[in-house]
Amino acid sequence: MQLAKDKNNYYWNDHIISKEDFEKYTDMKGTAVITDMGKDKLTVINFLKNKLNITPQQALTSSKQSEIIVAEGFSAQLKQIITHLETLGATVVFKPES
Repeated sequence: MQLAKDKNNYYWNDHIISKEDFEKYTDMKGTAVITDMGKDKLTVINFLKNKLNITPQQALTSSKQSEIIVAEGFSAQLKQIITHLETLGATVVFKPES
């Protein structure tokens, strides 16, 4: 299952849902995953280096993966990280625990 925000639309399992329904999922535990680095890859790589406390080389290697786990926790806690990465141009998905 995936919960993702794409600009003004909210998606749950590839279906658009309302903001109210989205709020129901804010207490779910899961992971924030980068699925696309965007155009400004160096800025996102720098974010990864600092957030994950890894070397620049490790961040560069991570950036080549199709999915990069950035953080784990409750969706409400991850919202700030997801929003920040989206402002950097990355595409980020919240994946709830199964």
